[in-house]
Amino acid sequence: MTRDVLLKQLALGLVSTTVSIALAELAVRLLGLTDPAFRQPDPVLGWTPVPGATGRWAREGDALVTITEHGFRGVDVAPGPPREGMLRIALVGDSYIEARQVAREASIGGRLADDLAACTSDHVEVLAFGVSGYGTAQEYLLYRERIAAYQPDLVVLAFLTGNDVSDNHPGVPGASSPRPYFAVGPDDTLVLDASFRESESFVARTSPPSWERVLHHSQLLRALSSLGGHGNGASRGELGLSDEVYAEPTNDLWRDAWARTESLVRHYAHDVRADGARFAVVTLTNAIQVDPDPSVRERFRESVHAVSLDYPDRRIADAGARDGYPVLTLLDPMLAYAEANDVQLHGFPNTAMGTGHWNERGHELASRTLAQWLCDRGLVAPSR
Repeated sequence: MTRDVLLKQLALGLVSTTVSIALAELAVRLLGLTDPAFRQPDPVLGWTPVPGATGRWAREGDALVTITEHGFRGVDVAPGPPREGMLRIALVGDSYIEARQVAREASIGGRLADDLAACTSDHVEVLAFGVSGYGTAQEYLLYRERIAAYQPDLVVLAFLTGNDVSDNHPGVPGASSPRPYFAVGPDDTLVLDASFRESESFVARTSPPSWERVLHHSQLLRALSSLGGHGNGASRGELGLSDEVYAEPTNDLWRDAWARTESLVRHYAHDVRADGARFAVVTLTNAIQVDPDPSVRERFRESVHAVSLDYPDRRIADAGARDGYPVLTLLDPMLAYAEANDVQLHGFPNTAMGTGHWNERGHELASRTLAQWLCDRGLVAPSR
């Protein structure tokens, strides 16, 4: 075989492979087999949603997800004060508030304004600043960096006990993505640890050429990389959740994680009030806490050596009573509803019922309960 013939065959093979990959990429997109990239590295927050990103999320649940030009699924207005007569609520949290698993209008952020209409004459606007994977440290930085510019009348911090405490400490297993942390310094000062910027993982994601960037743009590669699955909910040891949170800390690592968390929320409340707004916390539910079968909950409680599965919720409520901010724990009303109606408020047919995030019924009940509580507490009084 001559050199020219060999080069022609190589060129033909290269063209054929390129065309095949392009056709496969197109087929993946047309068939809806995409695994959309919704987040990008950020030097302050660790990562942020990608403005303008859109795609169908089917890892858990099934919904079309669109990130607005303002960088969040639930924020469709630019920074600045609300218009006259508008009560603006900033709902801040992690994946429960971003709620990729359900349609936007079916999520707590999409429902809350309508549920509040019964108790306030103001027009209510709910801006849902939800970012999957965030812990309290990132949510605190997010307020300072971006949310404060929206001048909300009320900030509601949605606290997920299952992983927010562990996400706030670099030494606790589970928080795999590079992120900022705060340590507690003298006189309850917060000391920022932004060393994640120098981590090998973060540098790799931000330095071209980057596999992360190639993966971000190619739906074919993202679909192939997701074939290993994303958690079928077969066990109660759910990805990203910490069983240790259900019991009093027994080591210095978890005692420090709780101390950091409580200090962060205390500073969060102070900063929001200093800006002239109200502040409240709502503790969300973990699937096992609201399983309608008491025997399932009891077996899990015994397995994690906990006295009760409401320990983290009671601890946050106690911190609020001590530090002067109101706390709604959704656990009791949602468990009562789940038992009375024998219904799972977490889980989806394409994963497993009774695991993972809220389904539509869970979001609906959470929104109604939060709205009623905000009304009863007078937290939706006329806006500024």
